[in-house]
Amino acid sequence: MRYLSASPNYCFHVTEPWHFGESPFKELYRLFQAPESDLISAMKLRDLFKEDNDPCYRSDTIIKNNFLSNSGRGCTIKFVHPTSFSNNSTIGFSIPPDLFVELLKSEKAVHFTTIGLPIILRFKIPDLKKTTSANINKFILTQEYARIPLENGCIQYNFR
Repeated sequence: MRYLSASPNYCFHVTEPWHFGESPFKELYRLFQAPESDLISAMKLRDLFKEDNDPCYRSDTIIKNNFLSNSGRGCTIKFVHPTSFSNNSTIGFSIPPDLFVELLKSEKAVHFTTIGLPIILRFKIPDLKKTTSANINKFILTQEYARIPLENGCIQYNFR
């Protein structure tokens, strides 16, 4: 199946800064591009995204033979994020207990493809009285953006 994300014209662009700022994604990109990376500690990820605790109790992330694995309790991590619709929209990521991801590194990007259960993206926009969800099966990370390809487009967060 071809995703429309090949062209950023079909993307919903998130432009407002997240509560943890812009630099964590650049650092995350560097961590995954490093040839010697075979483990990223759970504490390092929490520190990157300024999270004091982990409601999912995730383990360290292990990278071996172009595969990433991580386990913990299945749960949803929520962020309250202002949008053009509402000041208190909620964006959540439901993470399965065992997360398995195939990694494909190129010179300019890291492509993540879930194996097994996907991560589920949930948007709740109170002003519209609407909750929407989508399966995340792929994720692309570069030095300039993070992109989630979806069936009919994508969501892209630019952080140059």
